Amino acid sequence: MNARQRRHRLALATSLLLGASALALWLPAPSAPAFGGALSVRSFDVVTAGDRLHTLVLGQFEADAVTRLAYVEAREGGKYWGRPQFIDTAGAEPISSRGNDVQLATSGRRRVAVFQVKGELPGNGPLMVAVSDDQGAHWHSGILPVSGDPQRNQAYPDVEIDADGTIHLVWLDDREENGSSQGLRAAISRDGGQSWQSESTVDTDVCTCCSTRLSRLPDASLALLYRDHAPKDMRLAMNSATEDRWQTTQTVGAFNWRVDACPHSSSGITSVRDGETVVMHAAIWTGEENQTGVHYLRSNAAGTAWPTQLLIDGAGGDPDIASGPTGQLAIVYRKGHGQQSRIALVESTDGGAHWSRPQLLSPVGQRVDHPRVVPTSDGFRVFWTERAGERTKRMASVLHDISS
Repeated sequence: MNARQRRHRLALATSLLLGASALALWLPAPSAPAFGGALSVRSFDVVTAGDRLHTLVLGQFEADAVTRLAYVEAREGGKYWGRPQFIDTAGAEPISSRGNDVQLATSGRRRVAVFQVKGELPGNGPLMVAVSDDQGAHWHSGILPVSGDPQRNQAYPDVEIDADGTIHLVWLDDREENGSSQGLRAAISRDGGQSWQSESTVDTDVCTCCSTRLSRLPDASLALLYRDHAPKDMRLAMNSATEDRWQTTQTVGAFNWRVDACPHSSSGITSVRDGETVVMHAAIWTGEENQTGVHYLRSNAAGTAWPTQLLIDGAGGDPDIASGPTGQLAIVYRKGHGQQSRIALVESTDGGAHWSRPQLLSPVGQRVDHPRVVPTSDGFRVFWTERAGERTKRMASVLHDISS
């Protein structure tokens, strides 16, 4: 095997739905956790911290076959997975689903889970927060973070934690009752989710059905990527490390896509430090005619300008992007639709100037959706959900090895 082949070696994972037959604390699964015998997966999130992967999964498990929320930690970039720690939702029924996923953030010993629970109307309901201060071993439910929404219907959240433990939460709700659009809200908690302050509106008129994406920058500021309402292009808001105030900057990909429909499509953002400059990288999907597909964009100016723009795949959707430990970039996305869809990955080793040809990670015949990619010491680990026909949706994972 030559260096180029080693560099692009794919270690296909087993499904995340293997039975929990082993009794050891850390189960030796080469590419995926056993999740205590999960039967199906409705929603998930995954984040990295050093060589650890932290995963939040909403699904059904062999223990009782009811929908439950579980936190699972992995060592060595996903080589060994711990037992699931189930989270008590205080009697509320989680209803998060792919595209409106459960969200997880970690810092030190603290873990924060955010998810939507069932409300009075089908498919609607408020957000709920659960917090652990002992690395996920025990969880307690925080109060609902939203005070200004009389409809009690919030969705599409994301969450981050500062080094000092401050929790930043963003979400969408329609407290102005616009109907065709929602508002993008933000709040912070300095006491582990027990109370929330500085509730504010970042943007009053955004898409009703596309996820938000928070990203921590190397200078400790926060970037917030979201889909606007008219046009339905992606926009960026920034929150500096010294001021608790969101400022919208510029459209990330000015496609001027105007459509009276819900795209239900995510996008991704990451950043790296280049000397004194923070370089931001984004993977964006648009449905604008003659520009449809997944695009890569780069900003050297703190998100105020995005002069670099490349079409990655005109048949792609639901992109995510991550930066590796030595500056590599990877974009994953869904290629195609329905039963013919596949998970694809492209990579760049020169800061986004050039990209590899798409590599197909998922097998033929699966209906795949909403992939996520995270960096590890060995490369990039990709997660997604899939199903064949009408069978139960399951979660799968691949390690893309970029070592030479």
